[in-house]
Amino acid sequence: MSSKSPRSRPVNKIRETPGSTGRKEVEEELRQSKAHLQALLRSTADGILSVGVDNRVLLSNDLFAQMLQIPGEVISTGNEIEIHQFIHDRLQDPQGYLERVEELSLSEEESYDILNFKGGRTIERLSRPLMQDGKLLGRVWTFRDLTGQQHVERALALSEERFRMIIELSFDAVSLLDENLQVIYSSPGVERLLGFAPGERVGHDGYELIHPDDLPAISEIMEKALKEPTQNVGGQIRFRHKDGTWRWFEGIVTNLLDVPAVRAIVSRSHDITEHKRLQELLQEQATTDELTGCANRRQFMELARAEIVRCTRFGHSLTLALVDLDHFKQINDTHGHVAGDRVLAAFASICKANIREIDLLARIGGDEFAMLLPEVHPHQAREILERLARVLTATPVDPGGSPVTIAVSCGVCGITEGPQSLDTLLVNADMALYEAKTRGRNRIVLFGSDH
Repeated sequence: MSSKSPRSRPVNKIRETPGSTGRKEVEEELRQSKAHLQALLRSTADGILSVGVDNRVLLSNDLFAQMLQIPGEVISTGNEIEIHQFIHDRLQDPQGYLERVEELSLSEEESYDILNFKGGRTIERLSRPLMQDGKLLGRVWTFRDLTGQQHVERALALSEERFRMIIELSFDAVSLLDENLQVIYSSPGVERLLGFAPGERVGHDGYELIHPDDLPAISEIMEKALKEPTQNVGGQIRFRHKDGTWRWFEGIVTNLLDVPAVRAIVSRSHDITEHKRLQELLQEQATTDELTGCANRRQFMELARAEIVRCTRFGHSLTLALVDLDHFKQINDTHGHVAGDRVLAAFASICKANIREIDLLARIGGDEFAMLLPEVHPHQAREILERLARVLTATPVDPGGSPVTIAVSCGVCGITEGPQSLDTLLVNADMALYEAKTRGRNRIVLFGSDH
């Protein structure tokens, strides 16, 4: 940060920083995260397309391009509009397709529909909003080819025996429940996905394997299914695998108790655990700084504003500190930018180890950081920062070559009485930080007290 006149700047929130203090360790963690993400994309049975609100493709897997027969040159544009235009040209209802895409572009609702292609192929399309703390980041589309499945469904109508064979061979978990929600049949898919052999679950409570936190959701699904016979009611629920782990499933429940040929509640579900992990990785990548593991500006601003509202509502103290690494440019010029990156990562790690779990540490940009301390008065914050400064002085960082001692300048302000906005806190803290730097750096200045 320059020592020119004070100014208001955006702030970012730091997430949990890796234990290592070097760039190589950070890069290795990032490579492992990306490798995991790519493995998930390759292993899923669905075509996946993830797009941002700016129509930029965040990622897609090879199966998506293969399933919808999209050329590599279209995929490589990274443009959602061009991809949808290519699909649109081959559909039986191209206009309806584009209208639905446009309708969902900024929507937070989930969607499900069927795409019928001119050549006779049928693709199932499901989409969900990509959300982070109530904010829409984009949309994730998944596609599954139903062309073969439709032929199977026509075959099922010919023979009850064929129906049973398809159920037995289906990879989905299919269970039949009686009117008391007791299991009366489990397909081999239950064993493949949950580890329980066919028949092992018969006679057990249908809710027995459901995660306690999901019991209200499954109760709502069942209540709706019982009220609306033959209607499909869907949801996402966690089930306990036989090995004790929890797996996410997406399924449909249909009340066929009044259908003579069935007389059961039919539950059909498939494992979406890896898809859930993929969503978590996407959200993390959308909010995390690659170098230090800090969250981006949007993440910090949202969390900080929420914390300010909470502290103001209950009359609690809260302190914001802006922190600059002194003479960081000199470190870059003397040791190189790679060494500078290592110093930044080390600084973030030391800070995390010396503040509470509820405190927010954020990288603003370059060598600038921000710290939000709930339930802490500005004078208490000064003591915390002084202790941190002593730890930094006693912990030289070796960026490669010779050790570097980190010194910081801090500007501190807080909410002690009356409501204040985050923007006001940032301006005040920035003024205090400017004062700290003009006094010679390596010091802490409280807004309103040290001016």
